[in-house]
Amino acid sequence: MAVVARFQNNDQLLPSFMQSSHVLYDGQLSGELLSTKWISLMMLINGYLIGIVLEDCPDDAGIHRSR
Repeated sequence: MAVVARFQNNDQLLPSFMQSSHVLYDGQLSGELLSTKWISLMMLINGYLIGIVLEDCPDDAGIHRSR
């Protein structure tokens, strides 16, 4: 992938360090990055909670599966 990005000279596929640091800085200043991190964290916590609930459910919780 990196070879293709360099060959095509496409900065969106493989940005430089300075481009990445500018976007990180701008995202921190605007607050957009913080809200995106919050959404991502909430999705992760919800996934963990769903996994815990499903793990605690008994195997015969009214679900009939044909074997």
